[in-house]
Formats: sequence, structure tokens, C-alpha cells
Amino acid sequence: GSKASGSGLHGGTSRGGGAGEEDEGEEAEVQGEIAEPQESSFWVVCENGVKVYAEPSTDATVLEELPGGTRLEGFETDGWVRRANNDSAGCMLVKDHETQEVYLLKEPPTWQVSGNGTNVFAEPSMQAIVLEELPGGTRIQGIVSDGWVQRVGDGVIGFVPVNDPVTEEVYLEFVPPLRDMGKVAMEAELCAAEMRLVAADVRLRMEEDDLLPSIGDRGEERRVHLHGQAEATGAEAERLAADAEELRARAAEAQDLADEAARALIPPEPELDEDGNPIEPEKDEIPDDLRESDSELSEPWPPKEMVERAERLAAEAKEAAKQSKRTTEASESATASATAVRDALQTTEEELKRRVDTAARVASFWSEARTEDISCAVIWLHGQGESEAAWQTKLAGVSVHERAGPCRWIWPRAELQRCSTRGGVLTPQWFDTPEFPICRVVRGVPDRPRIDEHPKDLTKATRRAHAAIEALEAEGLPSDRIVLAGFGQGAALVTHAVLRFQRPLAGGAILSGWIPCKEALAKAAAASMPPGGWESAPQFFWCHGARDGVVEPRLATDQAKWLREELGAQVKFRMFPELAFGVDAEV
Repeated sequence: GSKASGSGLHGGTSRGGGAGEEDEGEEAEVQGEIAEPQESSFWVVCENGVKVYAEPSTDATVLEELPGGTRLEGFETDGWVRRANNDSAGCMLVKDHETQEVYLLKEPPTWQVSGNGTNVFAEPSMQAIVLEELPGGTRIQGIVSDGWVQRVGDGVIGFVPVNDPVTEEVYLEFVPPLRDMGKVAMEAELCAAEMRLVAADVRLRMEEDDLLPSIGDRGEERRVHLHGQAEATGAEAERLAADAEELRARAAEAQDLADEAARALIPPEPELDEDGNPIEPEKDEIPDDLRESDSELSEPWPPKEMVERAERLAAEAKEAAKQSKRTTEASESATASATAVRDALQTTEEELKRRVDTAARVASFWSEARTEDISCAVIWLHGQGESEAAWQTKLAGVSVHERAGPCRWIWPRAELQRCSTRGGVLTPQWFDTPEFPICRVVRGVPDRPRIDEHPKDLTKATRRAHAAIEALEAEGLPSDRIVLAGFGQGAALVTHAVLRFQRPLAGGAILSGWIPCKEALAKAAAASMPPGGWESAPQFFWCHGARDGVVEPRLATDQAKWLREELGAQVKFRMFPELAFGVDAEV
């Protein structure tokens, strides 16, 4: 029953102390606390019971008193036993040092007879007298020494060999002690809770596209990490399922004992005469030594001892059922979490294969359609409500500097989607923009912040832009020779596509654009950055018109500053005094 904190679910190091552990141990010793050893033992409370103290001192507060026969798990130090179950803290004295009265006995190990059985000898020798023969499957308790187990218990004597010294046939097999059911249930719930956190974290990262990165080393690193989480959660789920099965079996066994004790309370049916009347025993038939008083003869059925035993067994069965239910529920929760993580891993692997296949297919098509060699590329993202056709005409006269070499222009087209600002009409757009104009505050009574775009929509649109980059890479063009540029909504997508890509790009051009979902972009950009950081900061060229009525110029200025100061990008910002929402020859 290892605790979940050491299961490696998060892929990190195990939790533990550091340099301050020695000082903390010294402080605990001064306060009289028991230093917790590595291994716990099982103990049985003696006949007269034992008091449970809040601290290892007879002057401390008495928390409760355990009756004789109670079984518990605890750590022994300096004559005191502290219970291992965190829900039942307390310290108990093993024996009174003055009166030598024993309160706790360490439970001896349990052994099971294997094979066809074995003999019990009067002495630890194969030539000694055989006292009895134990059939296979019999369980005994005893202390092992020099290959012999000495049986212990009231009136139980004899020695049993662990194995045959000549043939090495095994006669006895060690039976591990039963774990405390409450402790098992508690650890199962803790483990299940941690696995739920892992699964929730994975689901959140899936929604934010953190586990679906572009093709490359960074993406593979995250998939390897997710694979480790899937293996760890799967192993923990299997362990909890085994614990749940063990506790269900123990609960069923406890219920059988309780039912048997309850049936024993039913009074025996009296003998009947020929007329069907119960036969009363004659007084002369009752021995004198048993007829001491009328009260003894009229003692009610069932006897008090049997009632107490039945009540105790019923309580134990109820508690066992409770702990079994807790563990089963924790096991089911853990299994669901492990399944969620495994499904996430499968989704990422399928997404990787899909992206690789798509990039290769598009690259093959481009290679067949064009025969010229290229050394750079521009991916142009059009605005909302339009297509790439008009921009192919507008940008026909734009040429890339000859030092860059032959350049290819890529013209992706946005999907038709329901547009909120056009009454739900199908519109070509990269993502849905809830309202225009793009501003910081919507004036009204009272003023209110503008409704921002949804991060999921930006994630989906970013994947489409990345697909074009990956196709160029599959064709053989390095990512740092690729520029993303766009207008309006396409320009708003440029910042996400550049900063969320796993490898460096040549840069991005933003014409009359804005930055939607700034918080989501900051988080995704940090996650996409290589472990050592970018060799050079991403570069952006931002053009905006001072007369822009669609995207507020002041908002554009503030966001360009935020992009530079908060995300560390290199931003060249130009404000054109006479320009509205559009481009001109100067731009």
C-alpha cells in the first residue's frame, strides 16, 4: 500500500525532507514525540484492555480505552506503541514497568501448511514424537527459529518444520499480516484524489492544446511525459483494484462470521412429546451440582457472552463493509482517471500521426504542382468575411527582397462558421468574434469590458495555421525561413500562431489586427518555449491606422507594448495617421 505521493504520477521526485530533517528530528525528541520507524507491527490488546494516551506519557490525556482482543497496527518505540492509522492517533503502553502488567502483545506471524500437510513434533527435530498431523491449508501462528516454527497460543504446543532439510520440500508458507482496513481505505482515497488531479490537469492541457503541440522535439517531449503519466496511473489503478478486491473478500468473511454468530443466538427447539407439547426436564434429572439456584435455572436465552460476541462481530462486519465500500469507490475513481489519461495519450498519438500525414500529403501536392526551388515562404491569413482571392490581387506587386531568395506565398482559407456579429450567418472566419468594435471598454450605462474571444476557438485556428507551416517543413523548408502575415482577424491569429509554435519562425506581420485571449496566449507561449528559451526573441511588424474604427488604435498601441514587455517579443510598431481599417500603398 504505497502512498500516492511516491507513485510518480506527476513525473517528479518523491516528496521528502531536505537539510532540515535532522533539526526537526531533534525538536521532536525534545517534545517527547515518538520517532516513526520504517516498519509497523500488528498488536493484540490483552484481556484487561489498554488506555490510549494523546502523548507517550501516562500523565497525558486519555483519549479512549480499547477492550481486550482489539487488533491494531502500530509503531513501537521505547515501550510505547503509536497507531499507524492517521485517523486513530494515540499512544499505548506495552506494559507497566512497575507492576509488569502486559497491555499489548505483538501478534506472531501466521503460516499456512502447504502441499499434503505436515507433522507437528514435540521438539524441533524430525526424530521427535509426532503430536499431530496438520492437513494442507491449515493456518497456524508461531515464531520461527532455525527453520522451525514454534506454535503459540492457549494450550497449543509443538514444532513444525518450515521445509524438509533433505528434499527441501516446503511445508510452511509465510502469510503476510492483514493490513488495517481503515488505513488501506484512507490511502486508496488519497491516491484516487491525486489521480483525479492528474486527470484534470491532462484534460485542461488537452483543451488548451498544450498536449497537442506541433511536430518536433518539444512535442515528443510532452508525449513522453504523458506516456509516463499514463503508465503510472494505470499501475496505481491496478493496485487499488487489488486492494478493493482484498477488502471485499475480508468484508464478506466478516459478514459470514457475523451471520453465523447471529444464527447461534436462536434458541434450540425443545423436544416434543407424542402430543406435540415440549418436554420439561424433571428436577431429578438435573444434577445437584447444577441446581444451585432457581435464578441459574431460569437464566434467559441466549447467554450474555454469546450476545456480546454477536454484537462485536456485527460491528466488525459493518466496519469492514464501510471500509470495503470506501476502497471500491476509490478504485473506481482511480480507474476512471487512468482511463482518461490513457485516452488523452491515444488522442495525442492519433493527432501526431494525422498532422504528419497531412503535412506530407500537402507537401507532396505542392512539389508536384510547382517545380521551382524556394528558400523562404509567406503564409497570408485573410480577414473575417473575405477570402484569399482579393488579397492575391492586392499583394501582387509586393516582392520579397532578393537577398531572401525565391519566396512562395501560401494562401490558407478560413472555414465557414456561424458568425455572432452577423446574426449567425455562415461566414469565412478563423474564429468567432463576439462583438465589434475591438476596444477595451464598451461605452454604455454603465460601461463594461468588451467580450473577448474564446480560447478554444483560437486554439483550433492556430492548428490550421500550424498545418501550413508543417507542410512547408515537410517539403524541406526550415521554420526560421517562414513568415506569417495577416489582416484583421487573420492578423489577430498571427500572434498566436507565431508564439505557440514549437520552433522559431522568421516573424509575423500584423496589419490592423489585435491580440485576442491575452492570458491564454501568455500561458501557451510559455509552455511552447524550449527549455533553454528562444535563441532570439520572436519578431513582429505591426501596422495600424489612426482612423481605424474597427480595432481601436489605443488598444493596438497598448497590446503592442504588452507583447514587447510581457512576452519579450521584438515589435516594430507603425501608426499611420490617415489610415483607417485597411491597407494602402505605403503599408
